[in-house]
Amino acid sequence: MVSLYIASSALLIKKSLKEPKSIRAKYYIMIGSTLIPFVVNVLKMYGVIVEPKFIDFTLISFSIFFIVLSISLNYYDFFEIMPYGYEFFDNLQEATLFIDGKNKIINYNHKIKQNFGAPANSDNIEQFLYKIGFINNDKATDFLRELENTTDYIKYTGFEYNKSLYYDILVSPIFDKSNNLVMKVMTFYDITEFYNLQKENYKKTKQIENTRIKSDMHDKIGNIIVLIKSSIEIILKEKLENSVIVSVKDDSEKKLAENIVKEKYEIDTRTIEKIKDVHDKSKEALEVLREICKKIEVNNYSKDNNRNIIVQLEEVFEKHEASGAIEKIHFTYEGDLNFNAQYTKELTMICTEALTNSIKHGEAKNVFFILKNDGSNISLRIIDDGKGCSVIKKLASIENRVANIKGKIQCHSDVNAGFYINIIFPYTQECYREVLVS
Repeated sequence: MVSLYIASSALLIKKSLKEPKSIRAKYYIMIGSTLIPFVVNVLKMYGVIVEPKFIDFTLISFSIFFIVLSISLNYYDFFEIMPYGYEFFDNLQEATLFIDGKNKIINYNHKIKQNFGAPANSDNIEQFLYKIGFINNDKATDFLRELENTTDYIKYTGFEYNKSLYYDILVSPIFDKSNNLVMKVMTFYDITEFYNLQKENYKKTKQIENTRIKSDMHDKIGNIIVLIKSSIEIILKEKLENSVIVSVKDDSEKKLAENIVKEKYEIDTRTIEKIKDVHDKSKEALEVLREICKKIEVNNYSKDNNRNIIVQLEEVFEKHEASGAIEKIHFTYEGDLNFNAQYTKELTMICTEALTNSIKHGEAKNVFFILKNDGSNISLRIIDDGKGCSVIKKLASIENRVANIKGKIQCHSDVNAGFYINIIFPYTQECYREVLVS
C-alpha cells in the first residue's frame, strides 16, 4: 500500500510540474489530503500515538481527508473541469493550443496536429510558428513581441500556410481568481474561404472599375479632344480663305489697303479668340482627367451627377455649339425626367458619345435629341444630317451604357441619309431611387 501511495503521489507531482504555477495548487491539495490518513496509520502502527478509548484516529483522519478533498474539489471545480475540459478542448473545430507565461506550449488539440503537425516537446510558440511557415517580417516580429510582453488579447491577421490556406490568429489570456496569468490560448481561425471570396470580389470590382474608367476617359476626354480638333480645323480654314497679299502701288490704292489690313486684323482677332478657346478646352480636358483620377482614388461620384438631366445636356450642347464644331443642336423633351444620379450620368454620356460620333464621323451640321417619358417607357432618339454609312459599326461604349440602364438600342443609317439611334428603357422606380454611381 505504501509503495502504491508513493507511486501515485510521484505521478501527481510529475504532472503538477508541467502545469502553470496557479494550477499546481490542486495537485498539492490532493497529495496533502491523502497524506493525512496515511501518516496517522503509520504513526499508530509504530506506537507513536495511542488512541484513547472510544476514539478512532483512522476514522477521524479519513474524515478530515474527505473534508479537505471536498473543499478542494469545489474550489477548483474539478468535477466540472477535469472530466470534460480536455475532451471539449480536443473537439474544437479550430486549431487551438495552450501556452504558458514563458510562451512554452503546454497542450494542443487534434486540429493543430491535423493542420500543422504536432509540436515538438521542446518547442516554444515562436519555434512552432516559424516551423509552420510564419514569415520573418516586421508584422510577425511585432506580433511575437506583443505575445511575449503583454497579457492582452492580440491578433495576427492573414497568416498564409502552404500558399493555399489562410488563418487569423487570436491569442486570449486566462487569469485565475487572483488575476494572475494562468495561460494563453492561441486559436487559428480558418479564413481561407472568406479570403478567396474577397480576392475574387476584388478582381471583379477592379475589372468593372477599369472598364468604367476606360469608358469615361473615352467619352469625356475623347469628346473634348474632338472639339479641340474641330476648332483647330476651323482656324486653319479661316486662315487659308482669308489670306490676302497687300501690295500698294499709289495713293489711290491706299484706302483699299487700309480696308484690307483692317479686315485682316479682324480675322487675326477671331483667330486669337479661337486659339484661346482651344486653350480653354485643353484646360478642361486636364480638369476632367484629374476628376477621373480622383474618382479612382476615393471611389466616389461627383455631385454634378445629381443635377437634372436637362441641365446637364443643355450645358453639353451649348459647349459644342460654342466651339463651332456643329451648326445647331436641337433638343426637345417631355414628361417626368428627374432621374437619379446613375441614370443621369449614363444618359448624359450616351448623348455626348453620340454627338461626338455625329461630328467626327458623320460631319453633321444638325443633330436632334428627343427625350420622352410616355408613362410606361422612356425613349431617347438621336438623329443627325451627316453623311451616314452603309455599314453600321458596333457602338460598344453606347451599348454598354444602354445595358447599364436595362434598355434596348436600335440604329439605322445609309449613305448620305444621316444616322438614327433609338433607345428605349422601362419607366420604373429604379430610375428615380438614388443609388451610388460606381
